[in-house]
Amino acid sequence: YEALVVLGDMNAKVGSERIGDIVGPHGLGSRNERGEEFINFCNENNLIITNTWFEQKKSSRFTWTSPANNQIKNKIDYICINRRYKNAIINSKSRPGADCGSDHIPVVATLQLKLKRVIKKPRKVTWDLQKCKNMSTKEQFSAIFMCEVDKGKNEEYNINNSWNEQKNALMKAAEKEIGQSQSL
Repeated sequence: YEALVVLGDMNAKVGSERIGDIVGPHGLGSRNERGEEFINFCNENNLIITNTWFEQKKSSRFTWTSPANNQIKNKIDYICINRRYKNAIINSKSRPGADCGSDHIPVVATLQLKLKRVIKKPRKVTWDLQKCKNMSTKEQFSAIFMCEVDKGKNEEYNINNSWNEQKNALMKAAEKEIGQSQSL
């Protein structure tokens, strides 16, 4: 499954009131109109706002400080991810003190993903059986098969050896005369 991550300066205040599994209990301040719109966007796209779900010290809650007086502080920058990956988020917070040349404070999220190892199954060999309808192909196949069986005969009869010899002869004859079918 793809993890959809939406992040950035949304200029939206979602507030500190929990809303379902979209907004957590650790927002900041009160909600504004843009906050309502952003929450609706998250709901429509099955996103959670990660940096509202983790309790942080006061300095790690806000993401913007007014450059005019350094007194007005808001949380307007967010990291959102699919609800499906909610439990993969270990932490999400702002990082005050980062020198990034902006009045915004960087927001970081820590994820712990458990990726499943994909095991590719070997492709099953399929033979071009349409060629078997041709009489000369059938005859040639039979001749090759018999020749291969004769090559593999053992002095000592053993049912397992006999089976393996015939199977190998059949595979060699099929490879030489019939060939594999082209799968799409």
